[in-house]
Amino acid sequence: MLDLHQQIAVVIPAAGKASRMGQLKQLLPWGNVSVIGQTISNCRAAGLHQIIVCTGNQSELVAAEAHKFGVTTVYNADYETGEILSSIKAGVAALPASILACLVLLADQPMITPAAMHHVIASWNMQSDALLVPVYAGQWGHPVLIGRDYFPALQQLPSNARARTLLVQNRAQLTEIEVDSPIILADLDTPADYAHWHSKEHA
Repeated sequence: MLDLHQQIAVVIPAAGKASRMGQLKQLLPWGNVSVIGQTISNCRAAGLHQIIVCTGNQSELVAAEAHKFGVTTVYNADYETGEILSSIKAGVAALPASILACLVLLADQPMITPAAMHHVIASWNMQSDALLVPVYAGQWGHPVLIGRDYFPALQQLPSNARARTLLVQNRAQLTEIEVDSPIILADLDTPADYAHWHSKEHA
């Protein structure tokens, strides 16, 4: 029988234009690797090996970097108008039928540790109707876990919807996992974010 780590995949949206950062943040240095390289490495350290990176803006560069870490990439043709949701849709559509659930983790979240991923996975009951989100101080963060039963509803969301719309629409079925660290809320949207977290991680 497959264990839970073989029945769960990771979808990493990495298609954005990073307009607030002013440069391709996925490829910024992070220790000895890149931002997206560290994000992928954290997934591997959590025992997750079915990883799909969704590319869009400067797709060739991002895909080449992701391939260094042996992951699958898919191109999101709607990245300019569809925001993060369109990348999640593209990644989920590429998942094999054996996958019962996926974690959604943003490419610019190298700060989210394997332990944080384990915290969410440990709350999963290996059911395809699961929908989980970590919560800190009342705010939803990442990684979000989406069970296969919700994949059709995800794909049917309108192109102008936000990624969190699936959670809002299914609030009654959503399991909120309280965590004691704000790290689940952090990403690298601006140069100031990058400077803060990079110095904190590599002091």
